[in-house]
Amino acid sequence: MNCKEIQRMIPNFIKQELKEESLAEFVAHIDACDECREELAIHYLTTEGIHRLENGASFSLDDELDDMLDQAERKLKIEMIAENICKCFELVAIVAVGFSVALMMLI
Repeated sequence: MNCKEIQRMIPNFIKQELKEESLAEFVAHIDACDECREELAIHYLTTEGIHRLENGASFSLDDELDDMLDQAERKLKIEMIAENICKCFELVAIVAVGFSVALMMLI
């Protein structure tokens, strides 16, 4: 994805509405591109900062944005692990069926 596409995804990232594939591409690009990372920070600080100021809450938006990106990366890792576990179970099921068929042919 190019910077323009990533920057269009920023509002959906902030609202945590990106799907797994889009989220993976977004996080990878943000990690590698200082310009898009800065654009994300500006958008996040503006959006969340105004909201927080209206509510009178204290905040550390830089830390929160970093946490948000870390959570996205953890979510992607967990989904990848779950997908790999499912593949392992599928393989075990296939092997078990194969053994059952082979055993039935012997009987």
